[in-house]
Amino acid sequence: MALGRLLVEEADIQILAAEKQDEIRPTLKRARETLSQAVILDPKLATAFYYLGVVDFRTSSFAGAEGELKHALSLDPTLAPAKITLINVYVLQKNWQNALENLDAFLLENPTSPYRQQVTATRLSVARRLQAQEQ
Repeated sequence: MALGRLLVEEADIQILAAEKQDEIRPTLKRARETLSQAVILDPKLATAFYYLGVVDFRTSSFAGAEGELKHALSLDPTLAPAKITLINVYVLQKNWQNALENLDAFLLENPTSPYRQQVTATRLSVARRLQAQEQ
């Protein structure tokens, strides 16, 4: 699991360095393979499912990311990074209702989070988009 996490972090560094997708993809593929082995060895490892969700998110496989992240949260509902990534999946899919529900849940479950201000701002934006969609 630790090796998979390191590979995800390496891919994030590559993304921040604006490397091409062709250069990032092999790192993400290795991360997926390693993390898949980790969850075979320990199917209750919420963090490994979270990182699998991150791999899917980074490769724009949003349906896979949603499934992995939901599974991670079912194993550990307090895994805040999984909740934030799931919110990002919903925002990129323009699934405003699910994004809003998860933003509200995050704010209730994490009253002292250092991300509270950013999550609150995102919630306001999502609520506006949902309202505009309903009109």
